Amino acid sequence: MMRPGRWFSWISVGLAALAVCLILAGCQSVPASEPVSATEVLPTATPLPPLWLAAGYEAGPLADLLRTSYRRANGVGEVLTEEMSTAAALDALQRGAADVALVAAVSSEALQATLGDARVVPVAVDGVVIIAHPSVNITAISPADLARIYSGDTSDWSALEGGSGRPVLAIQSQGTAARLAFDAAVMEGVAPATTARVLPTDSHMVEYVSTTANSIGYAAACLVRQDSPVTIVAMDRVLPTRANLEKGQYPLAYELYLVTLDSTLPTVEALIRHATSPLGQAAISELYAPAPAP
Repeated sequence: MMRPGRWFSWISVGLAALAVCLILAGCQSVPASEPVSATEVLPTATPLPPLWLAAGYEAGPLADLLRTSYRRANGVGEVLTEEMSTAAALDALQRGAADVALVAAVSSEALQATLGDARVVPVAVDGVVIIAHPSVNITAISPADLARIYSGDTSDWSALEGGSGRPVLAIQSQGTAARLAFDAAVMEGVAPATTARVLPTDSHMVEYVSTTANSIGYAAACLVRQDSPVTIVAMDRVLPTRANLEKGQYPLAYELYLVTLDSTLPTVEALIRHATSPLGQAAISELYAPAPAP
C-alpha cells in the first residue's frame, strides 16, 4: 500500500508534467512574430509619374522658369523638358511622346487649326526685338524702313544715317513665331532678299548679329538684355518692354501656350493650374509679360 505522502508526490509530478505539455502546445499554436528592423522604411504613397514637356526653342526659357517654380510650389512632381523646333514639339504631342507642349505662336487659332481639339492655354507674352551689330549706328527704325532693308531696296546704311556699308540681313526659319510676327507686321507679303542668312533659333541669331559687322536681325525679347553685345533697335521708338507688351503697344508680339491633348492627366492639370496661378505668373514675369486675361 502506497503511503499518502508518496501518493501526493506522484500527483504533483503529474500535474507539473501536464502544465509543461500545455505550455509547449500553446507555443506551437501561436507563431512567433518576425522581428522588425530598426531601419525598415514604412511604405509611402506612390509618387506621380514625371511629366514630359516638349518645348519649342522660343519657349525654352519659359520652360525652365515653369519647371523650377512648379517644383518649388509643389515640393513633388518632376517636369522633364526637351527643347526642339515648334513643329517637332507639336508632333511629339500628337504622337504621345510628350504629355504637354510649350510653344510660341501668333495666335491660339493657328494652333487649333493644326491640332484640332487640343486644349490651348496662354501663359505668357513676348516680343520680337530688332537687333543690330554695334557698328550700325541706329537705335530706332520705322516698319517701312525696316521692310526696305529686308527686301534689299536699301543697299547702304548711310541711307538711314546708320553709318556706311551694305546691310547684312539675318532672318529666322519659316514657321517660327518670331518669323511669322515679323513677316506680318513688317514685310506684309514682301519676300526678304535672297541674300538673307536664315538662322534656326533666337540664340543663333543673337550670336550671329553680335559678331557680324553691319548685320541686323530679330530675336525673342526675353533673350536680349540691356547688356547683350548687340544694339537694341526700337520700332517707331517703342521697345518690347513688359509694360508695352501688356498694353498691346508693341507691334511685334506673340504669345506662348501650354498645349495638351489629354488634360485628364493629373500632372498636366497641375502644371496648367500652376502656370496660370498668381504664383506661377509671378515666376513667369521674370522674363515675360503675363498672359492676357481670358
